[in-house]
Amino acid sequence: MYRSDGRIIHTRSVIRIAAAIAGTAAIAGTAAIAGMFVYLNSKKRNIGMAHHKALLKGGFALPTCEKHFHDHDETWLILKGSGTGFWIDHDGNREDFVLEAGDVWMIPAGFEHGSDGPNSDDFTINVVDGTKAPGCHEHAHYYIEQEGYIPSLKLVKTPTDRYGTA
Repeated sequence: MYRSDGRIIHTRSVIRIAAAIAGTAAIAGTAAIAGMFVYLNSKKRNIGMAHHKALLKGGFALPTCEKHFHDHDETWLILKGSGTGFWIDHDGNREDFVLEAGDVWMIPAGFEHGSDGPNSDDFTINVVDGTKAPGCHEHAHYYIEQEGYIPSLKLVKTPTDRYGTA
């Protein structure tokens, strides 16, 4: 994870977007979110960034958040303050995170997650849902104890001859 001051705390599934929150068009990141923050700028068009810029404003306060899961990936944009997050992976292992303004926390589908504090009074986040596979739940909090399953996404490679053979 990268803190807003650039120090690496934890590298798994968290990337820094302090430049974006500061209001610049520069986005530091990885291919994992390249599709989420698309910045196309030419003389003819400016597509993508304007759509997601709104996510960097507003958001909602997060004093705490109960343990839950989604059957799609979820990304937290940390807009203000500092707080904590945790996830429990598919094998039941818990990991805790320190989150500060400028951080982006990417949570894989089926990882139980939440925030049990302590969070600063101004801890503000916004949330971006990842791709929702056919049959997934509507956006809400779901609980393994009630649902009886742990979702996971798998890549399926479908053979194609779309562009013919050489």
